[in-house]
Amino acid sequence: MRVGLLLGSGNPSFGGVERHVIQLANGLVQAGHRAFILMGHPCPIDVDHGLQAGIEAFRLPVPDGRSFPAFTGAVLRRVRRLRPCVLHSHLTYGLAAAVAARAVLGTRLVHTEHFLVRKSGDQGLRGRVGATLRGRADALIFVSRAAQVGCAVAWGKPSQHVIYNGTDPLPDREARRPTTRLLYMGRLEPEKRVDLALALVRALQDEGYTLDVVGTGSLAGKLQRDAVDLVEGGVVRFHGWQADVGRFLADAGALIQPAQEGLGYSALEATAYGLPVVAPANSGAAEVVERTGYGAIVQDAARVDGWVEAIHGLSALPADSGGLPEVFHRRHMLAATMGVYADLWRRANQGA
Repeated sequence: MRVGLLLGSGNPSFGGVERHVIQLANGLVQAGHRAFILMGHPCPIDVDHGLQAGIEAFRLPVPDGRSFPAFTGAVLRRVRRLRPCVLHSHLTYGLAAAVAARAVLGTRLVHTEHFLVRKSGDQGLRGRVGATLRGRADALIFVSRAAQVGCAVAWGKPSQHVIYNGTDPLPDREARRPTTRLLYMGRLEPEKRVDLALALVRALQDEGYTLDVVGTGSLAGKLQRDAVDLVEGGVVRFHGWQADVGRFLADAGALIQPAQEGLGYSALEATAYGLPVVAPANSGAAEVVERTGYGAIVQDAARVDGWVEAIHGLSALPADSGGLPEVFHRRHMLAATMGVYADLWRRANQGA
């Protein structure tokens, strides 16, 4: 089986969606299938970021509003030439181009929703277009229940599946108790609400709490300027992007996940290391906490006091988190996703 993975992004920074696509490509090849990747330039999916050598990755025009026709045309040419059994799209521009490929070439289409669909966006033209595009897919995958809730689908009845992102468990995980060393890992972008993490540690600094910030993004400079007094006082440390985050996870006492989002890999990695996760309600990270019972869920994420209360509550947790539940294992994600591919391929061969 040959699968095409279509990423509708030209973002030069590396994040969870890019990691997810690499995991799928590597997993397909390791299972004896074939895979190729289509993405906007200069998306950083390559061997340096973990892509297995020999997997073809094609950089196409950046999929923004002006160049979207060129991006779609390039997708159609590649799909016509490579003839995948299934085309698996990620992000809205990828879905739109994949819908065109399905209409023109009849390619079976799977789409993954990585983010929460905001109710305000559902009311406008963009929301209606998104619902119509999702309805044109043969199967929809959501990375959490939170990503599925409120996600409208129009004009079709694709099968729907919740398949969590996955990482590898640690076989030598040690029992540990929460400490005053907090950790944020992820992009430094407006939607990530890193400002909440800074406000939290500002409120807790007199109790000895500190915060390590691992990641980069468009807000890096502003966040460092806003927290200059905390940096000078040794309360906050900015580390930029790090290829190996293991040492930060090993030293931290708890992971702060401020954003309401589908499901970031940070929450999974922290859980694998035995760290408690503090996350807002109605998010993928909150579902991790619900599964493990290890961490805290903040009901009103806009209130710093709510985050402070959640941090104080961690002291009542046991020393052992119980580890990473199997539903969040990388092998589980791969097996479940390949099951969706196989079902579509089987139905195509049966003329369904």
